[in-house]
Amino acid sequence: GEQLLGGGERERSGDEGALCAAGGAMTLTIKSYGDEVTPEWVEAMMEVLEKATWRQECSLEDVFPTRLLSKLLKDCQALLRKEPTVVDIEVPKDGKINIVGDTHGQFHDVLTLLGSAGRPSEKNLFLFNGDFVDRGYWGVEVLSTLLSWKVREGSSSSSLFLDPG
Repeated sequence: GEQLLGGGERERSGDEGALCAAGGAMTLTIKSYGDEVTPEWVEAMMEVLEKATWRQECSLEDVFPTRLLSKLLKDCQALLRKEPTVVDIEVPKDGKINIVGDTHGQFHDVLTLLGSAGRPSEKNLFLFNGDFVDRGYWGVEVLSTLLSWKVREGSSSSSLFLDPG
């Protein structure tokens, strides 16, 4: 169902996320993804994190529980350990590659980029070059977004590549 939150916005509850109260304020939290990160889960996570960065009514722990963030990090670590240090990126003839430099923890810039360039897919590749989180205010949000898209792929034929620089 839908539930009205502050500011008259309609938020989904239930499968997309759960409502949490922090200091009397209501906001969405990211739900567990179980054994599989789906594109829908990544989209919902990005939406919750974006709203949380603007509202700032809950702590990051309220919005993105530590146990869930830890699971995401472990899942991505297991995936990255299987990948070679140097990879050749083959762009399909009817595809493209988006090369992104230094996001510096600027979460809203990453969202804008993914909105204009499109989401990662087998015909829409992304190469993120280093400095993902080094000085911006929303480093955890940026890294969570990039790692979630990476884990969603789940194989070496990924459409998102991370070069730590």
